[in-house]
Amino acid sequence: MLNVGQSSNFLFSDGTLAFGTGLGAPQEFNGVGDQPIPLRFGAGPEAGLPTVRLEANAKLKVPEVQVGSFGRGRLEVLQGAVLTTERAGVGNSAAPLGVRSEALLDGSGAKWQVAQRLEVGGVGGDTGVITVRNGARLETGGEAQVHRGSSLRVEGRGAWAAVDLVNEGRIGIASGGSATVQRALQLRPGSQLDVEGQLHISGWAVLHEGAQFSGAGSKVFDGGLEVGDQALSTVRDSEGLTVFGYGSTLLMDIGGATPGSFDRYVSRGSLTLGGTLVLMPWQGYTGQAGDAFDLFDGALSGSFDRVYTDNFSLAPGLSWDFSRLNTEGVVSLSAAPIPEPGTWALWLAGLASCGRMARRRPPR
Repeated sequence: MLNVGQSSNFLFSDGTLAFGTGLGAPQEFNGVGDQPIPLRFGAGPEAGLPTVRLEANAKLKVPEVQVGSFGRGRLEVLQGAVLTTERAGVGNSAAPLGVRSEALLDGSGAKWQVAQRLEVGGVGGDTGVITVRNGARLETGGEAQVHRGSSLRVEGRGAWAAVDLVNEGRIGIASGGSATVQRALQLRPGSQLDVEGQLHISGWAVLHEGAQFSGAGSKVFDGGLEVGDQALSTVRDSEGLTVFGYGSTLLMDIGGATPGSFDRYVSRGSLTLGGTLVLMPWQGYTGQAGDAFDLFDGALSGSFDRVYTDNFSLAPGLSWDFSRLNTEGVVSLSAAPIPEPGTWALWLAGLASCGRMARRRPPR
C-alpha cells in the first residue's frame, strides 16, 4: 500500500513512478483516512514525460487513472502486471491542443481492467493512444470511447474485450490481435476501423455514413447491425471477411430505387450472409413495379434465413422478389401477372364444364 498522507489526490509532472512486484493482494493508492484516491499525472509539452510503470507481475488497484490529466503522460503495464480501475482516461480535453498521451500494455499476462468508463483522447483535441500487444489484455466493463484524433491498437496476440464501444477516431486490430464487443458498437462518421486480426460483435452495431473499414481480417456480427442511423447510408467494407451470423439481424432502409435512396453494404472482400434481413420503408416509400435495390456488393456466400418486410405498405398488386438476394445481393419489386384474354376464356370454360359435371352427377 502506498499512502500519500493527507492528500485527496495525487499529481506529478515529471519522472517515473514505478510499482514493483506485489505479494498477495494488489497494492492500493491511499490518501485521507486511508481511502483510495485517483492517480492523475501529466505535463505540458515543454516539460518531461511523467510515466507510471507497473513492472512485471505488479498489481495495483485505484479508483481512477488519468494519463495526461493536464498535459502529456505515459502509462506502462508490463508482463504479468495487473492494473484495476473503476474509471480511466488517456488524454484529456483540458490539455493543450496537440499534446499526446500514451498507454502501453505489453507482454503475456499484462492486463488493465476498467470496470466503468474508459476515454481515449478528449473533445478538445488532445490525442490519446493505447497499444495492447504481445499477449496483453484490455478489459472495459462500461463504455469505451475513442475520440476523434485518438487511437486504440491491438497488436500481435493482444486482446481487447469491451462491453460498449463508441469510435470517433481510429481502432486497429493487427494480425494476431483480437477484439470483442459484447453489447453495443457505434462507428461514427469519419471514424476508422482497421481489422487485420479478428473482431467479434455480439450485441447491436450501428455503422454511420462515412465510417471507414480497412484490413484483410474478419468481422463477425452475431447480434444486430444497422446500416446508418436515421439516414440512408452506404457502408464501404474492406477486402477481408464479414460474417452475418446465424442469430444476427441486419436492418436496412429503402426509400426508392435511385442510387442513394436505399442503404447498401459494399465490400471488396467476402460477405457471408445469415440470420434475418429486416427491410424498412424510408419516408413512406410504397414502391413501383420493376424497382430493384442492389443492397450488397462483394463475394457473396451463405443465405439469409428470413427476410422481414412487414413494415412496408406496398402499392396494390406489388410483391417482393428475393430470387437474386443471396447470389447477387439484389431485391426487387414485381407486379402480379395479369392473365391473357385466352387464359380468361379457358378459365371460364373450365368453370362451366365443372358446373355441367356437377349437374350430371347422380345423387347418392
